Amino acid sequence: MKRIAMVALFAVVLVGVVMAQGSLNVNMPAAEKSKAIDPLGNTVQLPRYGAMIWNNDAISAWWSGVDVGYLNLDWGQLTDANTLPDEEIDGFKFKYGTNNMDPAGESIAYYYFDQCTGWGNLGIQAAGFGFGGLPNGYGLPTLPPGYGWIWSITVDLAGSGYDFLLNDDDNFGQAIAKLTPSLMGGTGATIGLPGGFGGNGFTGTEDAFDIYYPNGTYNGSWFFGGYPNWATWSGALYSSGVAANMAYYGVGAQGNAGHLYATGSFSASAGSHFMFALNGVGTGGVLVASTQAASQFIPAYNATKLVGNFAPGFPNPMSPAFIGDYEYYDLTPPAQYVGVTAYFQAAILAGANTYASNGVSGTIAP
Repeated sequence: MKRIAMVALFAVVLVGVVMAQGSLNVNMPAAEKSKAIDPLGNTVQLPRYGAMIWNNDAISAWWSGVDVGYLNLDWGQLTDANTLPDEEIDGFKFKYGTNNMDPAGESIAYYYFDQCTGWGNLGIQAAGFGFGGLPNGYGLPTLPPGYGWIWSITVDLAGSGYDFLLNDDDNFGQAIAKLTPSLMGGTGATIGLPGGFGGNGFTGTEDAFDIYYPNGTYNGSWFFGGYPNWATWSGALYSSGVAANMAYYGVGAQGNAGHLYATGSFSASAGSHFMFALNGVGTGGVLVASTQAASQFIPAYNATKLVGNFAPGFPNPMSPAFIGDYEYYDLTPPAQYVGVTAYFQAAILAGANTYASNGVSGTIAP
């Protein structure tokens, strides 16, 4: 089984051999190899993820002290590249170094956290992925002692329904956990470089990382003694922005504190994935749609209605995300409506406490 599951924090990482936290020994990379996979761990030949919006790709060395079940957390910051406060993440890259020759490969969980400032603060879990059978040194040339291979794994989330949201204005965290021990060598997180070094853009990283015990208890904050071994895990984030054939409108409308995002392609051959950011206000969101736009402030709801008369079949309840503080709705328009322009809005309808979003519009493509 290549993929374990989309994992909640400290649920899967408790499984396996729990080892004492090991030494922080740095090994030199021999060469970097790359592989693209989907959220299920299947190889992807033509990835569809969008532009790189966070470039922390440069490496200095790799760390072999990642023990099974321990969470190793790094944190950084996004720059604002959207008209809305969140970025829709449709792909990510993580790296690890290895000289493990075990033919079973590596089992690794990778996590993302919103509003994470480190130093013992995880923030809110935004996503978690568990992968088995990842490549290591098996089948590659034997290396001298102290050297390892760097594996760069890019995960394509586009069209999978596993894309997630990270806030532009807050720090976010990324974390790695090994799920099984390395039996014929070592495997650990790849150490990166500071922002602006080695081709990195602005990253907002600090020269520190946190360790959490398998039971979720904070173990402390650590570093490697300073540059060039900056205490950050190298990788990247990707985003395509709003779904193809769609656009946001009504941003900042009176009373509307919520935000509705759409990824994918608004077409009869693909479909859009709507995500309604909840920001801790509760659950019970609905998606409404119309063939007409509107902008009507309704005092009784303290919100602005951005769609006209509801289309047949709407409103529709949205589903809670397995991980992350949002609800979602997947929609593939029927082929007979190609060329029709539609308008969408999400809301938690609660009288004067209604939590309404911006609008999303699009013309249905073939």
